[in-house]
Amino acid sequence: MDQEFNSSEVTKELYVTESGDATLNFRHFQDLKLDSLKEQIADIELMIQTRHMLHDELLRDMEKSKLGIANQLQDGTLTPEDKTKLRVAIIEIDQKKAGEKLQAFHDISELKKDLREHQRELRDRTMRMEALDSFI
Repeated sequence: MDQEFNSSEVTKELYVTESGDATLNFRHFQDLKLDSLKEQIADIELMIQTRHMLHDELLRDMEKSKLGIANQLQDGTLTPEDKTKLRVAIIEIDQKKAGEKLQAFHDISELKKDLREHQRELRDRTMRMEALDSFI
């Protein structure tokens, strides 16, 4: 999805044109860059949504596992060692849930930081293009 732009390609495009109009090619290049930024923003927004969904799914699965273990604890035929092992498993699941909550928060924070940076860049480039267009 990301389009890499090479400065030599930009220079060629600016100076080697069929119509000889460098302004149109510059505008085209700027439009491509804006489109690329918009795609990156959409990708980051999708990653944020996906991370939220993954987080919810993981917490649901851990809760189901915990419930299954709690149900096994109700079994009267378990030895005390087995019950202890199951209680330890419940504690480990709770620790993993806490770790997942923290990791999800960290991941989403980083993605939102990237999103803000890309949105700022898009806004700046759009303003610069509008300023240049007013001069042309």
